[in-house]
Amino acid sequence: MTKKICKNCKHWRYSGECYCRKFKYNGNIKNINNSDELVYWDSECYKAAFKTGGNFGCIHFEERDEKESSDTV
Repeated sequence: MTKKICKNCKHWRYSGECYCRKFKYNGNIKNINNSDELVYWDSECYKAAFKTGGNFGCIHFEERDEKESSDTV
């Protein structure tokens, strides 16, 4: 069984960036529309970012297939 962690997820890239649509930049608006989203912002309304380590995991894990594995190395 594959561990449900970032390095095994199709949304994650080896740079530490996650492309899951449940993680959203929302300017300076701090509202969450769905209970399973992460919304991030900054005080100056410039683009903010976050990264995760490969062993971090979340409920939005989707296993990457072999093609996706070779594309992200």
